[in-house]
Amino acid sequence: MSRIMGQIWAVLILSDEALCASDLVDVLSISKGSVSTNIRTLESMGVLERRSRIGARQEYFYITSNPYSALIHAQIARVDRTKQIVSDARARISKPATRSKLAEFERFYGVLHEKLFLVADELKATSEDADK
Repeated sequence: MSRIMGQIWAVLILSDEALCASDLVDVLSISKGSVSTNIRTLESMGVLERRSRIGARQEYFYITSNPYSALIHAQIARVDRTKQIVSDARARISKPATRSKLAEFERFYGVLHEKLFLVADELKATSEDADK
């Protein structure tokens, strides 16, 4: 996560209500373009959503429910992509020593994938318990 993304994330965590882009510009002293770019990235990660308010011309941003699980799932997707790249590279390499190193690298990503799913499940379970 970039510094500005982290700052937007922190402001929204600390805020009692959803904020619009101009609020974030004012609080963080950053450009509207930086806010827009980083908000889109946070949305694509599944941790922020935007909503309209009746009679308002701006959109407001808020943190989704269970955003940390969404962060883990985004990380799982990155791990899967990287593991596939390593696997494809290993399939093209003929040197046994290099193939062995790549197999271990691929195994690392496999274990990481499994553990991240366990973390996601734990976060989901604790979130569900907190909602009760």
